[in-house]
Amino acid sequence: MKHDFSLRVYYDHTDTGGVVYHSHYMIFAEHARTEFLRDFGINQQELFERTHCLFVVTRVQINYKASAKLDDLLVVETTVTKIQNAQVSFKQIIKRDGKEVVVLLVDVAFIAQSGKLMRLPAEFLEKLKERGN
Repeated sequence: MKHDFSLRVYYDHTDTGGVVYHSHYMIFAEHARTEFLRDFGINQQELFERTHCLFVVTRVQINYKASAKLDDLLVVETTVTKIQNAQVSFKQIIKRDGKEVVVLLVDVAFIAQSGKLMRLPAEFLEKLKERGN
C-alpha cells in the first residue's frame, strides 16, 4: 500500500540559493504522514481527544540523494513497512519528476500524555487491514 502526497517548494522552504533546507524534508514527510492518516479516516486531533494519546516520531533515518529547489513539484510516497503493538514504521520517498530526492525511514509510536507506550487503536489496525496490510 502506497500513499502519495504532492507539494510545491515555496520560497520559505529554501535558502538564498533557492535550495530546500535539509530540515524541511522532515516537515514534508510529517505532512504526508498526516494526510496518509486522514485518507484512512483518522483525524489525529479527534483521536487525541478520545484517547489522550498521540503518534510521536521515535526514530528517523534520512538519505539525501539530490537537492530540491524553489518551485519544484515534489511527491512524497509513504508506505507502511512494519506494524507492531504500539509502533508503525514508514518508508517515505520524496521524488521530483519520478527521481528520488530524499529517502526517510521513520518510526512512530502511539504514546499517552504520561509518556507511556500504548497499543495502536483498533480502528487504525482495521483500516490498515482493509487496505491490504
